[in-house]
Amino acid sequence: MKPLSLGILGGTFNPIHTGHIRLARYVQETLKLDRVLVIPDRIPPHKEARELLPGKDRLELCRIACAPYPELEVSDMELRREGNSYTVDTLKALKEKYPKASLTLIVGSDMFLTIDSWKNSGEIFRLAQICTGAREPADILRLEKKKVELEKLGAVCRILDLPVFQVSSTQIRKAVSLGANKKYLFALMPQEEAEAILKGGFYQTGETEQDEECLRFLPLLKERLSRKRLFHCRCVADMAQELAERFFPGTLDPRKARLAGLLHDICREDPEEKQLELIRREGMELDPILLQTPACWHGFAAAAYLKSSGGVTDEEILNAIRFHTTARRDMSPLEQVVFVADGISMDRIYPGVQELRESSRDSIEEGMLAMVKYSISNLMELNLPIGRYTWEAYNQLALLGHSLPTEKH
Repeated sequence: MKPLSLGILGGTFNPIHTGHIRLARYVQETLKLDRVLVIPDRIPPHKEARELLPGKDRLELCRIACAPYPELEVSDMELRREGNSYTVDTLKALKEKYPKASLTLIVGSDMFLTIDSWKNSGEIFRLAQICTGAREPADILRLEKKKVELEKLGAVCRILDLPVFQVSSTQIRKAVSLGANKKYLFALMPQEEAEAILKGGFYQTGETEQDEECLRFLPLLKERLSRKRLFHCRCVADMAQELAERFFPGTLDPRKARLAGLLHDICREDPEEKQLELIRREGMELDPILLQTPACWHGFAAAAYLKSSGGVTDEEILNAIRFHTTARRDMSPLEQVVFVADGISMDRIYPGVQELRESSRDSIEEGMLAMVKYSISNLMELNLPIGRYTWEAYNQLALLGHSLPTEKH
């Protein structure tokens, strides 16, 4: 009889998500394992246990998420053990229970690079082979180099070409705290688990906004916007602040970026005729082509509404809101970060968004160019006209050497 082959996927699972499920199933299928044990940690020794749900709740969420997959077995063995969850103790316990079984320890690439520093790592290598995979192509060389080092220490290692799924437990916890809707969560985790999280009130720690100006506008936003749209606005606020801090430190107030991001869609759900009325009441005339693209009106309407009824007088903030969909030439740093943030905020899950995020990682100008090109491509696919503001932004970025005004940093 063939010896039992077991995969071990441990972790905080705070909460478990589709990335974990895909990883476990992929390794099980690729290595022909009989099953994979999914084992939530009690107290993780490698991480700070902030926002950590009680073990019984994390265990139940794991069981809900893994229920459709008979090849995945959720175990509470570490939760029943007192103190820190050390991998070597788990492997010893499994070897005692299944003395003839072959064990495969599944770890993330970051953990693989430090596994030789774990408690009794030599014993870990004796008890199980180590399996990992690269999150992105750039990781392959580092993992291969580490594999050579570990094999000199007696480890047996497998590096697999794992399917990448861009999601993290931190992202889910933050999304829930910001008011994520079910549809967004369903894209990141099994539907039944997402519903259990929302029903149980997990990770909903109350109002997380700290900025006084943003807090002042929240009641108005809640009154005017759906939960889904408000969630988007809060995600854009977070991203705009992050981009301001990353690309314009000391020159662009991140609180101003946060406020503009929060308010940018305040008129998004108004009827089109009301949006157009607000724009004309302000005395602003849209170019004829833009008048044929109602999806772009809400930024101009929001600026008009906030100026006349919201008490916002800062023209820099109003312009960032006004042009957050169309872009324009000579955008200020604030306009740039709000425009890019709107396209790559955490809640965005459309095809190609990860590539846009990569474009914005090191350069706001590259992020701007990628976003403008994406907008123009979408308009062309829909056979819609492209307004003057967008074309001028593209020409400046693409033909004049990305000559947006930037601050030295």
